[in-house]
Amino acid sequence: MKKWASVRATKTSIKHGNHPNSYARVRRYYPLFNEASRESTRQKVFISNYSNLSSYTLPILLLLLLFSSLSGCSFLADISNDFDFSRSPNAEKPGGKASHTLSKSLLDARKLIVSDQAVLFPRLDRVRPVEVLNEYQRLQGNPGLGLVRSYEKGESQLPELAEVLAEYQIPPDFLIIPFIESDFRSHVVSPRGAAGLWQFTKVTGRHYGLRVGVFRDERKNPVLSTRAAAKHLYELYLEFHDWPLALAAYNAGAGRVRQACKEYQICDYWVLVRKLQLPPQTRRYVPRLIASLLFLEDKGLWMFSESTTTKSLTTK
Repeated sequence: MKKWASVRATKTSIKHGNHPNSYARVRRYYPLFNEASRESTRQKVFISNYSNLSSYTLPILLLLLLFSSLSGCSFLADISNDFDFSRSPNAEKPGGKASHTLSKSLLDARKLIVSDQAVLFPRLDRVRPVEVLNEYQRLQGNPGLGLVRSYEKGESQLPELAEVLAEYQIPPDFLIIPFIESDFRSHVVSPRGAAGLWQFTKVTGRHYGLRVGVFRDERKNPVLSTRAAAKHLYELYLEFHDWPLALAAYNAGAGRVRQACKEYQICDYWVLVRKLQLPPQTRRYVPRLIASLLFLEDKGLWMFSESTTTKSLTTK
């Protein structure tokens, strides 16, 4: 009687869900216990095992994300590119397979290559407003000496980088940007995390196809970063149709320049500068670029003069 009383008590505790080991005890004392309770217990065991499995899923995903960030690529978006062995080394050149970072307008504009001669966008005008003259005067001191030293260090790389810019119709004048951004030092990193000759942030570098990670940072590769900068300048010029505005967008971001144009209802860089519609650093950025070009040309150092540019940038 005691044994059957224990069985009944166990069944009652199962019914109310209070018994910690009800299934084992009922099976011991009552082998013919109803099948519905056995199935319920099996489901509980399955759910418990599934929960244990799920507890390992999150750490595994975190490890995969960590691995992808350390390898310098987006694991979910870029892993297909890592194993795409069909990509041609000439994929970035006109007529080749276009990069995934190029927009449709860029692909259409890339067709402006006629008779083996690069059709370049207009050069940067050598205007001399008061802002440029102030920067030019500043270069007469130590900043000018530093600019000359940087130019002499990087002069040997300029022809190769100019050819990369020419693939995207960018004039060689814009090779002055690395001298202002990084003193033409490929491994320099700013306090804000921008790196390389062109001082790309991680987000912008990845957007234009550069691998950015702990063990591999293509922002510090002169050729690859120059190609990314050419794509960036190309898109900015297609949007603003004006080099000072495009350069301001390169420095402050295209959204900031769009906002300034919208608020003042005029898109002229020099007007926006004088109306204080741009950040202070951006108000000095374009005058500093133009003044540096003028300074190097007056010194006879800048190799890309009007008479020799077309000859030196013919594409093969």
